[in-house]
Amino acid sequence: MLMWALSGMMYVISVPSWLVGKTDNRSSSILKNTTTLLLSNYIGKDLERLYQKHNKLVRVTLSSTLSIPIIKLHDTNNKEYVYRLNGNSFTPFYFNENEIKDALKKSYGDEVRYALEKINAYDGYFKFTPNNKDEFVWRATIETLGEPALYFNNQTGQISHISKGQRLRQWLFKKPHTLSFAWLKNRPWLWYTMISILLLGAFIVAVTGLIISVPYTKRLLNKLRKKK
Repeated sequence: MLMWALSGMMYVISVPSWLVGKTDNRSSSILKNTTTLLLSNYIGKDLERLYQKHNKLVRVTLSSTLSIPIIKLHDTNNKEYVYRLNGNSFTPFYFNENEIKDALKKSYGDEVRYALEKINAYDGYFKFTPNNKDEFVWRATIETLGEPALYFNNQTGQISHISKGQRLRQWLFKKPHTLSFAWLKNRPWLWYTMISILLLGAFIVAVTGLIISVPYTKRLLNKLRKKK
């Protein structure tokens, strides 16, 4: 219980640089490879069909990631629909494996090795909740300084970066405090049970401390009165 409380307090402290070591910033070229496009340039490219398919739209944005035109539709229920432009038509968004490999090669060159794999559940670092068993996220782990991992999200079209330092920080602070372990978070009923037990224990400790402090406070006040 004490360690659980301390892990929450320590979360505000930065991880020492000597623990993390140097990092490779070349992944920033992939993360910054996003631009905003003019919607007027794509009118007529199957947009009318999307407008008819999704009612009560309140916002439409058009951008480009890895040179892929992406359109995002937002309705009144704050739900987001993401499509990519293929030829003259928009289709549900996805990252093509070759597109990712080309981006990695462009940023890191041929000398750096990497592991590219599909994940369809929370891996302990990147929060991902698939809507069905077929949805997944691409994870590219780069064998370079800092061992960065890039996540290519097929749901949102976004690219996320998690460095070695961020992973270490989670193991030191966040995971012990929020129990964000992959095997536990992927079993919600077990995670909620463990968190409830910890919260109940913390509540009992707090109430017990409060009860014990009452007679102590009374004795202290009586001593102060007698001294006067």
